[in-house]
Amino acid sequence: MSRIGESDIARRIKVVEWSKAELLEAVSRLFRSTIQGRDDDVLESLGSVLLAAYLLAPHLGINYPRLDLQLEASTRRLIESGHQVEEWYSDLSNLLRYLEGRGREF
Repeated sequence: MSRIGESDIARRIKVVEWSKAELLEAVSRLFRSTIQGRDDDVLESLGSVLLAAYLLAPHLGINYPRLDLQLEASTRRLIESGHQVEEWYSDLSNLLRYLEGRGREF
């Protein structure tokens, strides 16, 4: 294998590991921000969690549409299983409607 190929493999591994650490850090910030109760920090942390997941996906061989489809499938599965949050608040149904109607007003 050429020196360039080895370097590219090492860089790819480094990007995956770095992205996983970013995701973990974003989750940690989310936990701290919910304890502190500041809405702006919670929103920023949630956005960082989503961003980190979307940035990690392609480096694991998953494109954005496939990730979106998985999110919809997971949401449907939880609805069908009678998830408690769905029974209490209809959160999963609301999320599914949003996901199915992206680009349209929610």
